Amino acid sequence: MHPNRARQAPKDVITGKVAALFEYPADTTRALLNMIAHNIMVRFPDIRFVIPHTGSFLPFMYQRMKGVSKILAMNGLMDETNVDDNIHSLYFDIAGDPEPNQLDMLLSITDGDHIVYGSDFPHSPAKIIEMKKRDLEHSKKWESILPKIYGENGARLLTDIGAAVPLS
Repeated sequence: MHPNRARQAPKDVITGKVAALFEYPADTTRALLNMIAHNIMVRFPDIRFVIPHTGSFLPFMYQRMKGVSKILAMNGLMDETNVDDNIHSLYFDIAGDPEPNQLDMLLSITDGDHIVYGSDFPHSPAKIIEMKKRDLEHSKKWESILPKIYGENGARLLTDIGAAVPLS
């Protein structure tokens, strides 16, 4: 899944003029929270969702969703949902700005086996993508999971999808 520019964006605020700054991550997070609230990942376990931009605001919203969803369910405003069960099967790409903080935040809600490489090309210029990739590769912190991010996880994801969908 990936956000897109709204047909009619707010005109008097910076986030409306530069959608990539706030609107895209907010839209992605809003969609994810609604999917969790409706148990989409649990109800449809054969669908593999790849969430862009290091999970957008989901790592920040995770704990709040766990707590508030219980309150909303008790008040009849939504069905009960298990946030962890819904997030467990998600994959996340690292397009955007994973360094120095976002990858840490993402790893607080998932593991290195559910992260794949994403560059956001052509929306991000090649020079910027190359710089971000160099920064990531020069950080000793990530060297143990980079082979997973750059290939192993994507290969497994595609193999899982291929196994779930008959070719004939």
